[in-house]
Amino acid sequence: MMMKSLKIAAAVAVLAAAMMFGSAVNAQTFPFVAAGSSAAFNALAFAGEYSATPVCGLYNWTAPKGFVTGHDNRSGAGASDVAGTVWVEWNTSSGGSTGPVTTVCAYLNIDSIVGSRLYFANPQGSLSFVGGCPNNSGIAYPPNSPNQVLLLPADVSLPTTVCNALNGQTVNAVPSDIRPEDAQFGTQRACGPFISATNPATLGYGGTGNTCSPGVAIASAFSTSTAQPIAFTISGKDPITANTIPAWKSLDVGAQIALIVYNTQDTGDSGAGLGNAVFTNDGNVDRWVLAKVLDGTLGRTRDLIPEGEGLPSIPLDVVVREPLSGTMNTVEFSVTRDKEIDSSQELGINPGGAAPTGWTGTTNPLDITKTSAHGSTRKLRAIGTGEMVKAIAGTVTPISGGTYKNQVGYVFFSYGNVSPLTNGSSTSIGKYFDVDGVDPFYADYASNPDGLGVLPVCTVTSGSSSCNGAITFPNIENGSYPLWNVLRVVTTPSLAAAGGSVNKLVVAAQNYATSFVPDFVPYGNLQVFRAHRAVTLYVENYNCGSGSGCTKSYTPEDGFTTAAEGGSDVGGAVFTVEAELDYQADNSNKQLVTFQQ
Repeated sequence: MMMKSLKIAAAVAVLAAAMMFGSAVNAQTFPFVAAGSSAAFNALAFAGEYSATPVCGLYNWTAPKGFVTGHDNRSGAGASDVAGTVWVEWNTSSGGSTGPVTTVCAYLNIDSIVGSRLYFANPQGSLSFVGGCPNNSGIAYPPNSPNQVLLLPADVSLPTTVCNALNGQTVNAVPSDIRPEDAQFGTQRACGPFISATNPATLGYGGTGNTCSPGVAIASAFSTSTAQPIAFTISGKDPITANTIPAWKSLDVGAQIALIVYNTQDTGDSGAGLGNAVFTNDGNVDRWVLAKVLDGTLGRTRDLIPEGEGLPSIPLDVVVREPLSGTMNTVEFSVTRDKEIDSSQELGINPGGAAPTGWTGTTNPLDITKTSAHGSTRKLRAIGTGEMVKAIAGTVTPISGGTYKNQVGYVFFSYGNVSPLTNGSSTSIGKYFDVDGVDPFYADYASNPDGLGVLPVCTVTSGSSSCNGAITFPNIENGSYPLWNVLRVVTTPSLAAAGGSVNKLVVAAQNYATSFVPDFVPYGNLQVFRAHRAVTLYVENYNCGSGSGCTKSYTPEDGFTTAAEGGSDVGGAVFTVEAELDYQADNSNKQLVTFQQ
């Protein structure tokens, strides 16, 4: 009954405040107005509402894409508004959902890099209700219960007062799968020119002059959704407005896992469909094989596992994310573009040109097919976590038509993210693979209590969670599973400081990941870290050539000295925390930096 008692206590506190201070509590505050990663979307919703003194409020409303967008307020950016799912939580001075508004939080679920751009832009980006708020004093929008955040209490109607308070409010936080340095680097990589079919160092989405002011919209193969690279910088001067970028701070939330997921509906094809027992029983894909599947080199189901030898040749379809996705960048630099393999999910993909040699179709939207005597392999782009999950489930149709099956892709885990793929049993529409023989959830693949490869489910009944303690992520804590990264929240120094609203929200999220819904590994539970490395980024504009002050090299800091974390760490080599401390003690505080997976 934990949730119920906490919410009753919170309601009493709100009513007491209203009685004591009257109209004085009507001043509106915005503790958390965020745009960013899907991985933290559910966890921070729990954190904002479930506690004796909620950071955000007692009432929640959730909406799918189409209601709220992120808006880049820089004149000359040329940016389209960014749509995403959203949750809103609030409190009132009366203790009811429709009283005078005191506190409002919101979270727009979009790409980590796009959220970073909205936060670091100067002037900062803002949230906007599509079409504005209704001109009345009652309900702005009714509940969207089929789309609400999993495990939250039932949505209530969004009052017009809350809509008016939030509409146009600037973003003050960005939950991100990757560090700010990696987010800016991801934009620069997308914006740089397409070099050649064998050199994916930069990707060709920069538009005129490769300036990304604006860049070419990266299009979905399944919908009208796009992700648009637009120039921004995390220090120095804004490349579009020349305004100075304010100070910021990054808070480490915890380790999140990128899952390799696949569709199980093909139980035929003479045993070579991914729904057959041979794939579930093996349940593992080697990192090199995975990389070559993602870059388009391998394209048959039997390529995935050793037991595939002798199976019929059945095409394997692949779904990848956009280069502005934190999930894509984590998988890219942990597998396809790590130091050993040095390939890319974007290998051969020229967004302004024809399909790669041997393939047909379009490169933007990415929807290409390789046809041989043994069948046709298809590679498609999904924009956003929700669309990736639908593509793996097979519930969305490519715009160009045609079919796809035996599809494999990836997603950052949360119970909410994977819920459309699983019913918690062997009949689930989607399952997961181990990578390099290491399980992301349990000590080993055979220890899954729900069955081999079955994704976990979670329910909440009368304030109790069915998944409390169900997953402990031992191979994330010890760093042996290769696809993980640290989830951060970037915000202002004051909101990040002890007692600041975003700091409180992060602490609450870590507590709930331990005691209620284990969506990630709280940062303090990690026995390992990823080595940081230097990265050179633009700090003024994208046309400054080799002029003085044009770039800045960010010094790598692992975060175990008095200095704050710094530099890139996506795909960084994994070391134990003790190894770092011993190395510092033996080497005059030098750090285990520059090493890459």
